[in-house]
Amino acid sequence: INKYEKKGKYYYLPIKIVLNGYPLSGKKTQSHLIKEKYKGIKIYDPQKILRNKMREYLEIQAAKDESDNNNQQQKLKAKPKKDEKSLEEKIKDFKPIKKIIKPYIEFIDKMNKLKEKEEKKKEKEERKRAKERKATSKKKKKTDNEGEGTRKDDTSDKSQENINQSSSLYNSSFMIEYQSEKEDILSEVYLKLILYQMEKDFPTDKNSKMKFVKNITEKYKEFLNLKEKIKEINGKIDDEKSKAIESNEPKSKNKKENKILVGLNKELENAKKNLEATKNSLYTGFIFVNFPKNLKEDEKLENYFTGYVSELDKGLSESEKKLYNYRDIIDIKVKKKTGIERFSFFDLFIEFKVTSEEMNRRYKGAKYDSL
Repeated sequence: INKYEKKGKYYYLPIKIVLNGYPLSGKKTQSHLIKEKYKGIKIYDPQKILRNKMREYLEIQAAKDESDNNNQQQKLKAKPKKDEKSLEEKIKDFKPIKKIIKPYIEFIDKMNKLKEKEEKKKEKEERKRAKERKATSKKKKKTDNEGEGTRKDDTSDKSQENINQSSSLYNSSFMIEYQSEKEDILSEVYLKLILYQMEKDFPTDKNSKMKFVKNITEKYKEFLNLKEKIKEINGKIDDEKSKAIESNEPKSKNKKENKILVGLNKELENAKKNLEATKNSLYTGFIFVNFPKNLKEDEKLENYFTGYVSELDKGLSESEKKLYNYRDIIDIKVKKKTGIERFSFFDLFIEFKVTSEEMNRRYKGAKYDSL
């Protein structure tokens, strides 16, 4: 544990995997298949965690609004159904989560307000265009020259087309501007949600880690003992079979030997089941699905787990930055100011790829969540 402590939080866990890649390439399916086989594995899919927490937040908000309409204190302290928390308990338990997802909630509120403002602006423009069309139609009635009237109508249509184009351009630039902000907020929220969940699932203090590793060690010893036991039973079964072959006595006289074989086979079957269960419990750790997706997320995660800080974040001189940027080409190692050894925290990165044809086929059958 002392050795692992230097290498950061959760380094003591035997399995640390990242599954990344194309949408609908099977990352979640594979992670759940692994978990199905190895019960000690935890899956962290930040998008799914956030969706569930947002759903929980909306349910609590709806319950609070309902309680405001009725007698609030009675509603908050009302006795819940069996195995169900009261609203007061739910609000209390949700406080740390609300703190984590608050930036995302605020961003959504801001976007909704901007959308509402944009819709009002469009309505105003539409009313203005309706007035212009009405004025044009009145002029048309007064004008005897049909060609002139048509020309005016064409001008009106062109002006409307220009307004529509500028509106679509505005919407695209609007989306680009806020997409970057959304991604930054989500990266931070995803990381905090994962870390919050991990602290609940795995021990972080030294004593708990010691107990955890001791338990794993005992299970591993049990695993080795069971392997030896199976080897021993197989040896006994082979001996009994060879005795039966060497003996020329009728089968009816070999009942005793048959009973011994049946007993040994049952013992072997039980030992194999115990071995599989012990082996599965040894595989303890976690799988990250779709996280980290970019360099920024990767560096934040690395900093939290190992304490390593990127050279660019340490405030290097211009010459050091140049060396850092070209280190892969000219094979120069930049001196690290913190003195912290850099290493890969994860044991395995798996990237999933899928052809565009297969992706299109899967998209057609995919289910979408409104959140």
